[in-house]
Amino acid sequence: MPSRRNLLISVASSVSLIAYLSGRAAGGEDSFADRVWNDCRPEALYALYTPFVVSLAAGNLDFESYVQYIFQDIEYGKTATIASGLALESAVDPDAKAIFAMFKKGDEDGAIDSQKWLDEHRPGANYPINDATKNYKKFLLDTAHGKIEGYEKPFTGPIVSVFSLASFIPCWKLYYFIGKQIVAAIGNYQDNPYKDWIEGNADDTLGEEIAKIDGVFNKIAASLTREELGIVEKVYRKGMICEIEFFLAQPLFQHTSVPLTRELSNAKEQLSMFSSFDGTGSVVDSSEILATLAISSSADDQAGLKSTWGHLFAQYNEEYELEVENLSSSQRKEFNYDTVLKAFEKFSDIESAKNLRVTESGALKGIKVGDIKKTGEHIILLQDFIKFFDRIAKRQNLDSKTHVISTSWSTGLIEAAFSSVHLNALKVHANELASKESVTTGGINGTIVSPAIKVEVLEAIVKRQSKKLSVYVGKSVEDLLCLLKADIGIVIGQSSSLKRVGTQLGVTFKSLISGSIIIQKDIVKGGRPNWTGSSGTLYTVSSWNEIDAFILGWKNHFG
Repeated sequence: MPSRRNLLISVASSVSLIAYLSGRAAGGEDSFADRVWNDCRPEALYALYTPFVVSLAAGNLDFESYVQYIFQDIEYGKTATIASGLALESAVDPDAKAIFAMFKKGDEDGAIDSQKWLDEHRPGANYPINDATKNYKKFLLDTAHGKIEGYEKPFTGPIVSVFSLASFIPCWKLYYFIGKQIVAAIGNYQDNPYKDWIEGNADDTLGEEIAKIDGVFNKIAASLTREELGIVEKVYRKGMICEIEFFLAQPLFQHTSVPLTRELSNAKEQLSMFSSFDGTGSVVDSSEILATLAISSSADDQAGLKSTWGHLFAQYNEEYELEVENLSSSQRKEFNYDTVLKAFEKFSDIESAKNLRVTESGALKGIKVGDIKKTGEHIILLQDFIKFFDRIAKRQNLDSKTHVISTSWSTGLIEAAFSSVHLNALKVHANELASKESVTTGGINGTIVSPAIKVEVLEAIVKRQSKKLSVYVGKSVEDLLCLLKADIGIVIGQSSSLKRVGTQLGVTFKSLISGSIIIQKDIVKGGRPNWTGSSGTLYTVSSWNEIDAFILGWKNHFG
């Protein structure tokens, strides 16, 4: 079963050692090739979470979808052969010439092999060339001629070779990235009808070739100015976008597990989206922010108050870490939610004791309520967190409610942070500092003081809604109960303490892409994905970008 990357052509004898080594930046720093790829990694995640890729990885991609993909891929290959030929003619560097010669032969042979496959499996197949393929073909040819979007006059000279290489590389690296991610997610794929596609794109030989290509890319880009490198990055990103849109343009004849909102919109179900705040949406913990504000607001002994806060945090951290260690070192249990709930009673005691000590110390006394709001407006939120909740609020065909549940001492602080970036649709469930005449008295009003109460808030919200799917995102031990109670619990970041505790309590952690593929694989023909049957399983992600790709998908493609 062909794909445009299955033909691996060794260039070891053609590409110089100097060019290969130039892929490795001095001092361990990322090379230019590494930097532009890393900058495009968010886009790579959107490609990974396309319905086409996830269905293919699950082995139940409708065969007609794959046939039409191959047809469009042949059209791509024909044009890529022409574009790489033009780049070969204009290239000056011998290593660049070797790379373009490899591209030309690979795309030419790949198109021939794909046509043979198509003739065998769907003789006479003929489909309209879709807009994504047309745009991709135009992009490759324009770039080979030095025509760059946003610039009226075509570029000439050696820089055109750099542009051409930048237009091709994202395709190679993206397919290798996807292949490796699929293998890591599913393990054995030998019974997958698309195993040749997976194997070809996950082959380590392909990774070795890409390293050599990156080396040449770094070499021929080394003499460019900062402005010229900026144009190269723009071309590179355009190449990545062309690949994403190529995947998305393939027709779908089935229900899919991704993006999540595609199925929710079709079934007219509501998405209940929950998140914690400290560390999940913010860079700095809100308790630290309030402590700093309290110290700066103190008219008396600021050094003494700073010392008090140091003792308060130290005692809490000691008790918290001790309980994490106790749970982590206990005998591993089979998963049972009630058992987890029972185990968390000690955490509730620790959180309650912390708040009592803070109140009795008077450490939060004397803060102007207006200053809390001003401070909240300057809280640094994670940019991808902002982007996700902004997108979900603007999604036209999606019925969604978004909530933040936090044990933070100040709802007003969090609301001010959200208001400053126009996330006014986010409902905050937290506590509030007691005040008199607009100045805090040192007390804490509210009852959301423990993991058990956080999950009660979540349950109460969910019960008020019908036809809904709940998603909770968190990263700390405090979030475990909410993560388990939601239909889909997503753990963001490393979260080593959470994973240690959860594992001992029988919780299973899987990558979200692995979970998406498993759910897709379980869809019966004509049926819909079921995310509600995985009790005790949580899904891990690296970033909010990955959550965005999983839930909303690429730009406005799904609504």
